[in-house]
Amino acid sequence: MKKIIISSIFCGLFLTGCIDNSAIQKLNESAGKYLQQSEPSKAVCRLESSLELDPNIYETRYNLGVAYIELKDYKNAISNLDEALKLKNDSPNAYYTLGVAHEGLGYEILNKNSHDDFAEGEADDFYQKLSDDEISEGVQALNQAINSYKTYLEKNPSADDKENVENQISSIENTIKKYQKEEE
Repeated sequence: MKKIIISSIFCGLFLTGCIDNSAIQKLNESAGKYLQQSEPSKAVCRLESSLELDPNIYETRYNLGVAYIELKDYKNAISNLDEALKLKNDSPNAYYTLGVAHEGLGYEILNKNSHDDFAEGEADDFYQKLSDDEISEGVQALNQAINSYKTYLEKNPSADDKENVENQISSIENTIKKYQKEEE
């Protein structure tokens, strides 16, 4: 699935070339290079500067969302992707990428006390059960991911990755069922 995000970056950067403002174009091109080089922090810096010049460019918002996903800053990714969709609500890739951000946030919340975060022996002492509010927040984010993925498929019914996205939706639905059973 990450392949689509990366390819969408380049599509967005190509479209940025149509923008009249050369300063914005240069910042966005620079950000694209940093994203290609797996340096999302530097890309965010350029894209935020671009937003200061004009906050209403779809490609800037979209690419900023992608960069924040790379940084695992899902809330900022969601915010920027929501803004991108306000500017261009017919973009299937933006819905897909928004799904990735919501999914990342949902799993981040639900796995916040993951054993992977601790050295051996520490996890058993630290691990706590999630609160009902945390479960609810995580499940809500996962439901939003499902909705975004479904919108992506509706807007792009002949998507090459349709089967993969449908499998991802099914996997998320199974995760949600697991957490809903735990709440009962």
